[in-house]
Amino acid sequence: MLKKNREDVKDAEIPPAEKEEREEEKEPVRAEAAPEQEVCLDKEPVTEERRFFRKKKNKKKRHEEVVQEAVQDPVPEEPEAFDDTVQDVLEPEQERVVTAKEKMTEREHADEKDIGIAMLFGDKKELEDAIGAEELRLRERSLEGDATAETVKEEYVSADQNGRFFKKLRTAYTVVNVRLLFAVLAFLAVAFLEIGMPILVQGGASLQMLVGPFLEEIFNYPVMTALAGMQVTMLLAAVGYKELFAGFRAVGSGRSAPQIYFAALFSVTLLYEFGLIFCHNVQAPFYNLPLALAALMAVLFTRMNISRTVLSFKIVSSKRPKYAVTHRTSGDAALEREVFGQYLDEYTGVFGVGQTAFVKNFAKRNAREPRYKSSVMIVAAVAVLTGIVFCVLGYQFSGQSTGSGKLLSALVMAMQAVLFCIPVSAFVTYALPFYKASKKAFRMESAIIGEFSLEEYADANVVSFDDKEIFPAKNVKVRSLKLYGDTRIDHVLFGAASVFHRLGGPLDEVFGVATKESGYTDKVELLEVVCGGVEAAVDGELVCVGNGQFMRQKGLLSSIDPDDTALEMEGSISVMYLSIGSELAAKMYIEYVADKEVEGIMASLYKAGICIGIRTLDPNIDDRMFAMHADLSKYPVKVLRMDGERRQSCYDTLDSGVVSKKNVKSLLKTLSFCRRVLQVIRTNTVIKILSVLAGIGVSALILYMSYAGKIAGVYEINSLWIVLYQLCWTLPALIISLIFV
Repeated sequence: MLKKNREDVKDAEIPPAEKEEREEEKEPVRAEAAPEQEVCLDKEPVTEERRFFRKKKNKKKRHEEVVQEAVQDPVPEEPEAFDDTVQDVLEPEQERVVTAKEKMTEREHADEKDIGIAMLFGDKKELEDAIGAEELRLRERSLEGDATAETVKEEYVSADQNGRFFKKLRTAYTVVNVRLLFAVLAFLAVAFLEIGMPILVQGGASLQMLVGPFLEEIFNYPVMTALAGMQVTMLLAAVGYKELFAGFRAVGSGRSAPQIYFAALFSVTLLYEFGLIFCHNVQAPFYNLPLALAALMAVLFTRMNISRTVLSFKIVSSKRPKYAVTHRTSGDAALEREVFGQYLDEYTGVFGVGQTAFVKNFAKRNAREPRYKSSVMIVAAVAVLTGIVFCVLGYQFSGQSTGSGKLLSALVMAMQAVLFCIPVSAFVTYALPFYKASKKAFRMESAIIGEFSLEEYADANVVSFDDKEIFPAKNVKVRSLKLYGDTRIDHVLFGAASVFHRLGGPLDEVFGVATKESGYTDKVELLEVVCGGVEAAVDGELVCVGNGQFMRQKGLLSSIDPDDTALEMEGSISVMYLSIGSELAAKMYIEYVADKEVEGIMASLYKAGICIGIRTLDPNIDDRMFAMHADLSKYPVKVLRMDGERRQSCYDTLDSGVVSKKNVKSLLKTLSFCRRVLQVIRTNTVIKILSVLAGIGVSALILYMSYAGKIAGVYEINSLWIVLYQLCWTLPALIISLIFV
């Protein structure tokens, strides 16, 4: 097109001899500058992502025409096929044409199978050399999550399932709210029976007046009282039946889930009350109130998890294109590892940003259990073993002379030890931080999918993204354009639009709008991409774009105007030259304004310990230029100069645990939540372990005081003291979760 336009402006064909004389008389680049012209960008730019989704249908039609021509037989069209493959219907005697894409898919499936076998039985070192340390780490992490995941009954694979999934979530949310109400009422009722009623009786109130004559008879018989306590225990189990079954399933499958604590408390309480039948002692205390507290906290734990799932599904099920955090493979992350090598090792992750129409594996990610819950099973086992030990010690040092008295002391001591050691604060530790972070993310139209994603993205040390996220096209304007010689402005815009359409970035959209009517060509070959400039062949003709230094190296510019240098030092304006053929054609003054939220994004990622890489092919964007827009001394931010075409960033489907339907800024802020939430959970886990150790110490102190005669017996410690103890350890976890997330 450039050649055609140039021929249009010539009056007649120039003879060869006269042409040689004109070439000798022509000076290199001393033409007078044309008046300044400003390119306005009032229209909405056409983004790369829109072009990508717009071209999918054309790509599919071209592919179908090739296959039909090869087999010389019409192929019925699949009207709703989502991928590029075509289901060919052929006669038996005709040979089916296998496309290159199908062959590649078969090879990929075979490679995946070989890798899976090697991970199970092969040498880890050889596999690491074959696929890379980072890829091996990601696959091992995924297999580890799958091994500890609950069975997924239905995976989310299509937007057609939105109605069914929302119905399930609404039903689950309604049911858990009703159960939470019953859990609160049950806790208050048990508190009245175990704490309030004895206080009222000691104050002079009549037991018959409080509970009626029938229940009064029950409280006068130890066996009947034990049976009544067992009924209360079963009532509390009914309130938290889902959490109880989940706890027993986790124990059976070897998974670590906080519901194990509720299942352990239920089992120990039921055994204790069954043992009271053989004691025949009316002084035996009941400990249903700690179980009622655990039931309340367990149901609240489930409610927070369901609420979090609902919020994330609202984002994932949106029809809008979604931004997602993606893993960069070893080859794709070479630039990041070269620049940020001092901050990275083989176990840290390098992530990028992609755009997709559909996020897959939603149900699978929600079913995976994270590794940070691995201490749950250990703590539960320690608590039960502690109870057994104190049961023996309580029997041995009971100070009672009768067998029933010794049995009562043993049972009470064992029960108290387990109740002090089971950390009810775990339900707050594992649910509240993530729930609070999910609510913050949802307000930014983003989501973190599943607890497993917290660990998956918490080891992110580097995240890189395109330059247009820092310098959006609406903030980039060509303020002035100077032409050299007889160059026409449409030639300049055509060349610039063609080159930057290949390079991408904000100037792609800027020049795309400027050439909306005249258009540009896709026939662009990148010949050289260096810091400060790009050399390309546009429809067969050489075009260079870059700064003054780059043009001087190419011999196209003799000197740089000092005024331009001073203007660039101010930070907002970059001077870019463009040459066509061997002639300097134009000089442009381009204004770059960074997004106003860039400082906040960098601060959030810096606090999360994440380095930031800005991928670019724009010759005007470098570390010096970006430093004019942000204080790079505060944050580990680098401009990553790519040496070729941009990688694909738009996909039909993506498997990601951090998603946003708003923009990349919201996505990156949500990514920073992962490490912060995980740090809070780990801090609360330490508090939980300290509460277990303190519980063992308190149990030993009670046994000593009983044996030394400081208290009348171990059964002098009622359930109120245990509940207050658990709440004291829950309060720090609650405060830390609310403050630091």
